[in-house]
Amino acid sequence: MSTPQPAVASPAAILLDGIAAAIADRPQMTAERKATRIAEVWAVIDAFGPSDPLQIMLVGQTVMFNELLADGARDVLSGMTDTMKRAYTVVTHTHYM
Repeated sequence: MSTPQPAVASPAAILLDGIAAAIADRPQMTAERKATRIAEVWAVIDAFGPSDPLQIMLVGQTVMFNELLADGARDVLSGMTDTMKRAYTVVTHTHYM
């Protein structure tokens, strides 16, 4: 009689559970909304169709990096006044010869 082996999580779960939980970890979110957000993150990652652990890891990091950029941009832009936003738009869209 063999000794039962402990259940091992899938490579996807090992690689992505922390990423999905980190993205969904917002203080203003309810537990229900966090669970929904985790499911959304998994759905986005699955939409890429990763086929091996390396692709799973890279897609997960890509989704996380996208969230970091969006969150940072939101913080920066929410701190800008309308005048600053207009000035930024003029400066970034002006072409110099």
